[in-house]
Formats: sequence, structure tokens, C-alpha cells
Amino acid sequence: MQKVVPEIWPIFDQRVREMVEISQPGKPVELQHHVQAIMAEATICIFFGQGYANSKNVKSVLDLAEDIAELLGIYQNQSFLGRNLFWLWKPLTWAQIVLFRIPLHIGFTFARTLWTDISDMAKSPRKKDDSLVNYLVRAYASPDGHLSVRTRMWIMVLILTFLFASLHQTATIMVWITYHLALHPDCQNSLRDEASSIVSSRELSYSSSIVDVQTMQNAVKTDSFIREVLRMKGDLVNLVRAPIRDIELGGYIVPKGSLVFPVTHLSYRSPEFVNQPNEFSGARWVGSGKSAAMTGPGYLAFGLGRWACPGRLLAVMELKCWIFALLKYSKVDLDGGKYEILDPFNITSVPPRGDILIERWESHV
Repeated sequence: MQKVVPEIWPIFDQRVREMVEISQPGKPVELQHHVQAIMAEATICIFFGQGYANSKNVKSVLDLAEDIAELLGIYQNQSFLGRNLFWLWKPLTWAQIVLFRIPLHIGFTFARTLWTDISDMAKSPRKKDDSLVNYLVRAYASPDGHLSVRTRMWIMVLILTFLFASLHQTATIMVWITYHLALHPDCQNSLRDEASSIVSSRELSYSSSIVDVQTMQNAVKTDSFIREVLRMKGDLVNLVRAPIRDIELGGYIVPKGSLVFPVTHLSYRSPEFVNQPNEFSGARWVGSGKSAAMTGPGYLAFGLGRWACPGRLLAVMELKCWIFALLKYSKVDLDGGKYEILDPFNITSVPPRGDILIERWESHV
């Protein structure tokens, strides 16, 4: 984290600035496009290193994330075939994406470069390289640096999986956070004041700030706001379990191997875990000892127990970078004061739709 945050902060800072500069008064911004592009570039830097961060690779990663999302059925409820003719939608989608779109979007140049780098890393380990690719190579290579073709293919599959999980899910949450910021202008002022205070306490100006892990850890109001958005955005289900033996649960016998989907919404809105659970309070968790990345029975945004999301600390850091950069350059508003939920069953992975308006902070743009 100490190395990653200073590397990705300039990406958020620059791209948000560009988004604000091209925005027009009274005209909605293409929010999802911007957050996905930011996350694509940040993810590339973390996974592959700065050398891969160019516009062509960003587009490839964006396309791949959308391909995998569609392959996993995330957009199935928005498809006529997916809703009514699943038996036909499934093979058609698989063939279209696996056989055509994924190979096309990976691209020969990107795939060849990655394949070559994997081979070179196996032969000559890069101890100072903290990229995910280098970590996987070191984990799978034999002592003499040998990697079979099958292992190299497996590393690339793992990377694609991590790309999707890191990019798509975090970008979706960034959209949710932006809508909640727009609905709560008082929170915008509070979080902007917090960021400015933290930075100025380190003898820096907010307009030329250098954001690192310590800055993020001190942003307790921002952390509380993120946790409250994740609690309140309305998930129905976002995790699943399967018992390894027949068990009794709530007076019922759950057979071994059955899929169990907890209704997470009931947990988020339970007075057993939260006072006044149906009210949004951005500062609710300040001083509670419960961070945005801390899971528990009343907070299942990142799962629970040993199967909790391993990347949640990084995700929260990226969300804080988004809030810091967005409020550094602008104020946001939601045209009409409401948004549309496209898929109530899959709020975790499908962002809402609405018109976000941006008002610039003239002192910084």
C-alpha cells in the first residue's frame, strides 16, 4: 500500500481534473465512462507496472472487463434472451465472448508483450518489481526459472480474473459513492474540509497535494462515508455459501453442497447492528473503530470471514482517491435529485443510472 497509493493518486488527480475541465454547466457527465477509465489505468499500473500504462492498453482492459462481466451474466437481466431464452443466451454469449471478443480485445501486441515479460521474469526474477505479474511468476516458477506453457496460460487467466474484480466492482462502487455525494451536499463540504485539513497539516497545499497511505488513514470521515454508502446502497445479495455437510440453520436442514444466499439487505437495515438503520449518516462510523474495509455480520459489502474480499483494503484506498480528487476540483449534483436502479437484484455489480452535474472549484481548475 505504501508504494501503490503514491503511484495511483496522480492518475486519479489528473483524470478527474481533465473530466472537470471538459464538463459543461448544466450538462451531465458520462460518469461511468470516466470512472472505468480511471480504474483501468490504475489497475494496469498495479498489476503490470507503469510501462503498460498507455491509451491502447487502457482500452483493451476496459473492453476485457466488460467482456468478462457479460460472460458472468452480470448484464443478463437486461437482455431479452437472458431473461426469456436462457438456454439460447448461454451458448451464444459464451461463443461470442470467449471465441471472438476476448481474443480481439486482448490484442496480439498486448498478449505478446505480457507473454514475453512472464518468460523474462521467470528467467531473471525482479526483486524490486511489486507488480502482480511478477508476484505470480515468482509463485509459480520452478527454482531454475522454468514455467510451462500451461502455467503461463494459467497466470494470464488469473490476471484477467483479477482485472475484472478490481476494475468492474470498484468502478461500480465509485458511481454509487458519487450519487450519494450528490444527494448529500453537506457531506461534500465535510469531506473536502477534512482532505484540506489533513494535507495542510503536513505543510502542503490541497492544490498540489501528495497523497499517500498516511493521508488516507487519517481521512476518517471519508472512510466513514464510504462504509455508510456501501451499507445503504441497497444490496439484496452479494455473497454465497455452500455447506460441506448437512447442517441445521434456522430450524431447516440445509443439504450438503446447496447454495445459500443470505439476504444482505436485512442485515444492513437491522437495528440489531445499527441504530436508526434506515437513515443515511455519513459520519456514523467516525470513532466507532469500524473502517470501511472491516467486515462483520451487519456489514457484508466485502463478504465475511475467511472468504472476505482479499482486495478490500486496496479498493477502499482507491475509493478515497476518487473522493479526494473529485472534491478537490468540483462539487457534484444529481439532476432531478434521483437515480434509476437498473437491476435491483444485482446492485453490487450494476451501477445505477442518473445525470451527474459538475460545478467546478474555480480556484483549482
